[in-house]
Amino acid sequence: MSRLIAEELHGRGMTTEIIKIALPLYRLQQHLYASAGRHVGLWTHDNELLRLLATQLRRINPDFLADDFLTRMRASRADDRLHRGGPYVVQTCHPACHKVH
Repeated sequence: MSRLIAEELHGRGMTTEIIKIALPLYRLQQHLYASAGRHVGLWTHDNELLRLLATQLRRINPDFLADDFLTRMRASRADDRLHRGGPYVVQTCHPACHKVH
């Protein structure tokens, strides 16, 4: 969905950037695999590991994923009109990011 919105905005002459909330989880997953001698692509999806990483990040710092997302959003080079009250394209993270009750 976020890609479709980005394409629509691009069609209107705006530059966009999709900022994925779960990026830190995927980077950690890739690092753990590499540490274990297995190299995987950044967006490889190991649901069990991603869920564990999300749980532990929440335990250590409940605000980390949101804070990291906001930091990357503020650093975005997307069209300035987006930063002046225009639409933001937010891609929600995978269910592994969400706390399981």
